[in-house]
Amino acid sequence: MGTVWHARRSLALSCLLGFLATLSFVVSTLPTLPLYVRERGASAPEVGLAMAVVPLVAACTPLAGLDGPLLGGRRVLLPAAALLAVVPFAYPYAPDVWSVLALRLAHAVGLVLLPTFAPVTGTEALAGWQRRAPSALGAVGAWLLGPLLAGQTIARAGTGVAFLLAGLAGALALALLAVLPAAWPRLEQADWALASGRATAAEAALRLACGPIEAFLPLYALLVGVSIAQTGLLFALCLAWSIGAAPFVAYLERRGEGTARAAGLPLAALGVAGLALGSDYRSELLGMVCLGLGIGLVCGSLAARLPEGDSGRRGGLRSALPSLAQAAGSLAAGLAIPGFGEPAIFFAAAIVLAGTAILLAAVEAGIGSRQVGRLQG
Repeated sequence: MGTVWHARRSLALSCLLGFLATLSFVVSTLPTLPLYVRERGASAPEVGLAMAVVPLVAACTPLAGLDGPLLGGRRVLLPAAALLAVVPFAYPYAPDVWSVLALRLAHAVGLVLLPTFAPVTGTEALAGWQRRAPSALGAVGAWLLGPLLAGQTIARAGTGVAFLLAGLAGALALALLAVLPAAWPRLEQADWALASGRATAAEAALRLACGPIEAFLPLYALLVGVSIAQTGLLFALCLAWSIGAAPFVAYLERRGEGTARAAGLPLAALGVAGLALGSDYRSELLGMVCLGLGIGLVCGSLAARLPEGDSGRRGGLRSALPSLAQAAGSLAAGLAIPGFGEPAIFFAAAIVLAGTAILLAAVEAGIGSRQVGRLQG
């Protein structure tokens, strides 16, 4: 009986910490950060850089070999949670864009040192949820609620209040960790990774497309008449439809290995292209729904294909590639938007997704042909 109660308490704690830590990050990011740095007079390259800081730092942890059990200890969790609690309160007092970037770097360090509870992207939260990670329920809930809460708060009270809410969520996470007894067992690190090989290429393509969307959709939406509150709803609905796609993954996978991914990447490409063509809230909503469904199909397919007991972690460059792709997408979009505009960048992201789908289909077709040849031989 005691073992069952202890397991339930550990699960509840993981979910609550996952919710609070992730909510602190999401509320201070989508759509808050792009709007805030633009208020501070940031150029498009600086907006892209601000949004690239977190994935760049996240990519450094596997490259440096820091994505293992080290990150589950209290000596790391408490300072990381302290950064999540303190930094959001400092954002409104940053005197210039470079001060915001310095705070963002500190925020990123706190986040990536807390991977047990806080995935850095919605795709990672979705992967953890589909892998039944202990803290994934809280993290996914935060990714669903965070953009909606941030959008409504900014529309009514400004970005400063949104950062205040983010800081309060981080402070609650810190307080919860601080009151735990020293003998509390190490909490198991959640598996946000998907898989290696061709799966990494598919995830990297999605993250490459998500980089420009997260950085510049909040700004582009204002140009086409979408309110800030509606923009927050767009991001929340995108992940909601990703979760809703999960039941279709098993059905498509029964029709053939990789079928869900083969359908998901073109659907995501169609959604991103729809964002570029959109001229009002309804068209942008349709684009985000298609993107969410595509992400859900791809992530569900990749998570379902992992062997039982395999977390998908491979370490090194392969593990860092999706984060590097997202950072590259944000940086490249920031450099290109002054000359080409947001619609052209969204179209380029759609082309990357479609091209990846074609390339992976060709690779799998070639592998299938060789396997048939061996059987016939």
